[in-house]
Amino acid sequence: MAASAARKLRTSSSTPARANCLLLGIPTALRRSSFCRCPKPISLIRSLIAQATEPDQGHIVLDFFAGSGTTGHAVLSLNDEDGGDRSFILVSTTEANEDEPSKNVCRDITQRRLRAAVEGYSYRTKTGSKAVAGLPGEFAYLQAKRVPRESVAIDIQHDQVWTVLQQLHANAISPFETASELQILEGEGGGPDLIYVPQLTPSALGALRARFELSATPAVVYSWQSGLVLQEIKASHVRVEQIPDYLIGRFGGVGS
Repeated sequence: MAASAARKLRTSSSTPARANCLLLGIPTALRRSSFCRCPKPISLIRSLIAQATEPDQGHIVLDFFAGSGTTGHAVLSLNDEDGGDRSFILVSTTEANEDEPSKNVCRDITQRRLRAAVEGYSYRTKTGSKAVAGLPGEFAYLQAKRVPRESVAIDIQHDQVWTVLQQLHANAISPFETASELQILEGEGGGPDLIYVPQLTPSALGALRARFELSATPAVVYSWQSGLVLQEIKASHVRVEQIPDYLIGRFGGVGS
């Protein structure tokens, strides 16, 4: 997953590279040299990840200086080689500044590179075009937005709620279906179904009743009117949570 923070900063072009060098434990002498002023080869990052992770332990590789997306590309490539189940989180500021207010490195560079890695790409050589096959895997591009606690009930959007709930429960991303009264993600591996009710209309409540009358699969229902859901749905295999209170509690209920 590639994520981009909307914060605007003036940054030195060498700052992310030097920080990556520091995080990777590269000696001070090398960090001060030109070694840390240029993009790192994918082979180097692959080697470091291979040494630090196991292919079958579900390890997550986190890079707070995503840059061109080399780390994500390296994880995809390594998983393809050894059948691994590693995943990655890449984070970047937009690097927007006074001269380039619309600049967004994560959107325009990082995610494009990862998309090309997954879908495949081609490049020109002296003898003609060479095709590179896509790598197995997928990713989601998300843009972070701060929502002050005191206005979360007004400012947060239904698609944002649905995205967060999926991430909390299943590390999954599926689009918010505006035409559907219930947003549903089926549980996997014995996990509960995830259901979000954006608006508790009579028909949405009826759909919930019908679902739980026919299915004994455990489920977690998130609603802006949890009290009404609890009055109508009396099933031991169903847990009901209040929105936005649940999210405020998960992400910290103090401050803004």
